[in-house]
Amino acid sequence: MADKLLIGISAPVVTAAHWHGGKIAECLTFANDEGGQADFKEYLARLTDMPAHIMVDAVEEDYRFETLPHAFGGDRADMVGRKLKQHYRNTPYMAAALLGRDTGKRRDDRYLFSALTNADLITDWQQAVAARGMPIAGIYLLPMVSTGLIEKLDVKATTLLLVAQHATGLRLTFFRDR
Repeated sequence: MADKLLIGISAPVVTAAHWHGGKIAECLTFANDEGGQADFKEYLARLTDMPAHIMVDAVEEDYRFETLPHAFGGDRADMVGRKLKQHYRNTPYMAAALLGRDTGKRRDDRYLFSALTNADLITDWQQAVAARGMPIAGIYLLPMVSTGLIEKLDVKATTLLLVAQHATGLRLTFFRDR
């Protein structure tokens, strides 16, 4: 398995883990301040070129469910792109996930639109990775990554409330139909 750098960013702390041989080989935490960023840059200097995966746990995120007419190829991409720009004009970190199709006569597509609404939260950390010449494989919101945990644990419930306790409080993520 290829090496990769896993980075978790939250308001108080940033965690970086070196994934090697199919498991975490090293895991360090850094304060989310200038001193922590300097330490993070020193840490990156010790790593060889590997892709970085950034996961963000922040209050500044937004989710919207929307139904759009069923479309294919370029038409679908254009329609989804317009919706993303309509909802999230002020951030480059946005995504759309096709959840499935309605069961009604029209069989429209159901989408989940999501975005990190405060890009400043990750800018310094992302720039440190880019300055090192490491490719960024993806930027993910914690609830979007958490769906993999549900699948891994093989939870059969149709509704689920995932609760995590952090130093800053509780993180509640509600899932319906996975």
